[in-house]
Amino acid sequence: LLALGCGGDADPGAASATAIETAGPAPAERVATALAALRSAPPPARPPAEEVLAVHRALAAGDLARARELSAALLARSPEDPEAALARGIVLFLSGSYGNARPLLEQALAAAPGFPGADRILYFYGSCLTRLGDGAGARAALEGQLELLPEDGDTLVALGELDLQEGRTEEALDRFERARPSLATEQERGIPVQASLARLEAGAGAALLQLGRVEEAAAALEHSVQLDPSRPETWYALSRARLRLGDLEGASRAVGRFRALSPPR
Repeated sequence: LLALGCGGDADPGAASATAIETAGPAPAERVATALAALRSAPPPARPPAEEVLAVHRALAAGDLARARELSAALLARSPEDPEAALARGIVLFLSGSYGNARPLLEQALAAAPGFPGADRILYFYGSCLTRLGDGAGARAALEGQLELLPEDGDTLVALGELDLQEGRTEEALDRFERARPSLATEQERGIPVQASLARLEAGAGAALLQLGRVEEAAAALEHSVQLDPSRPETWYALSRARLRLGDLEGASRAVGRFRALSPPR
């Protein structure tokens, strides 16, 4: 699977980011079962199906609308196929439709490790649970992913974001710093990691701001908005950092960008 960040346009049918119960085992139990299976055998070495690759090519090109179209058609043709479920689940997750993504990711998780890409499901499942407010399930999934792929940059960033949500500021900053070498290596290999780097810098900036290291925080947040200027929450954090530095003009500019990017209430 491609290394994909957690951003994306809002899906017209997106569910709100609140915890949604699904039938069957609790997330931690699902994770434990899948992790045991993934420890015992790797996913098959064959490449993903061509239809799945087409979805990921659309995502890599930034064409989320095309990825939605392709993944919906793929799942309609093969509703029991875990590869199709994973592809559609990833697209819905990246579209912000977390409640709709979750059961598809759980369908794929139950079939691990029987198909290509199964060793990356826990990252997407954990990130989805984070946004649905299930911190315990998210942590189990993301730490499981890190066991399978140690020092994986995307997973470390996701865990850092979860640490921040839970008030573990020092741990969060450590995760973000640990993610840098992995993402730098992927960037050197030509893998698109700009969105992940933007999240890393935004998270590091937020952690530094909480720790009172305001100048460092402002620098990290500035870097983040240069990498990805589309995230309103980063502009808001930057405005706070600029205000604490006494830079009223810079704070005003950042607030303006935050308001321009925020959906109307």
